[in-house]
Amino acid sequence: MGRIPLYYEAKLIAILYLALPQTRGALKLFQDHQDKLDLLYKQAIEQLNKIQAVMCLRPSPYMHYKHYIYVCYCIFISYLYIDICRFSKR
Repeated sequence: MGRIPLYYEAKLIAILYLALPQTRGALKLFQDHQDKLDLLYKQAIEQLNKIQAVMCLRPSPYMHYKHYIYVCYCIFISYLYIDICRFSKR
């Protein structure tokens, strides 16, 4: 990154804009992209429901590793989404 002029300064300004409560940059960014995040969240829940339906049809003692990682990812995203929505309503 030493070849890009002012990289670290630009990165610092971007992080400060997102983190400082005076600018409310993260909230503005979330509100600008909330529709896209809602769509992503709904798609993740639909995929999770499909995976659970398949697992119920073919019960096995071990869940496939890929599906396990995806389920954990969906749960993480849903908790993150709920926290963001709660924060944005304040």
